[in-house]
Amino acid sequence: MKVYRIDVQIAGTLYVKATSEKAAREIATDATDMVCLEVEDVCSEIEISGKQYDDPDLPDVSLSPAMTVHGIWPGTGVERADD
Repeated sequence: MKVYRIDVQIAGTLYVKATSEKAAREIATDATDMVCLEVEDVCSEIEISGKQYDDPDLPDVSLSPAMTVHGIWPGTGVERADD
């Protein structure tokens, strides 16, 4: 069986601790100002905390583990991943 790599769009939720909505947007913009984000687990560049937004131990910036796949990235090609 061959393996193919296809890029997909994923939407997630970013939790940000801040003093105001404006500050939260600025922090989120800085935290997500990258073309590619490699998300692995706790201790990655942006932590996937799994904690609820009202948990006092919620990190200052973290991703929710719940994400939604919105389909294939427009214009993406299909590449063999097992070559």
